[in-house]
Amino acid sequence: MHNLLASNHLPSQPAMAGQVVPVRELHAEHRPQIFGHLLQLADKDRRLRFGTQTPDEVIHHYVDGIDFDQDAVFGVFDTDLKLIGLAHLAYLPAIKGQHGQQSSECQYCPRAAPRDLEALYYNAP
Repeated sequence: MHNLLASNHLPSQPAMAGQVVPVRELHAEHRPQIFGHLLQLADKDRRLRFGTQTPDEVIHHYVDGIDFDQDAVFGVFDTDLKLIGLAHLAYLPAIKGQHGQQSSECQYCPRAAPRDLEALYYNAP
């Protein structure tokens, strides 16, 4: 979503205004939390996240395939430090004669003030 479009969808009074949103970089030892988080997504949210119907096996394969040594993965946590959002910046292999490219993916649990988390992601500097 384009930043201007995302800005037009901001709530007038964000539920998390004035609160600190715990965000941290995730590592390979977080795979079980990432897998559990993605499994909790409803079918509609899985389609939005992965672009297609996504059975549990595909999610498991995706989580196993995250290259934490090369990619950047960030988690958003609620006040109980439960993973409620995930951003994955994957560096795609370079094609001969071209610069490397990136792929960005982001999703969050709808129960976790989605507009606020979406605004944080799309309006980050």
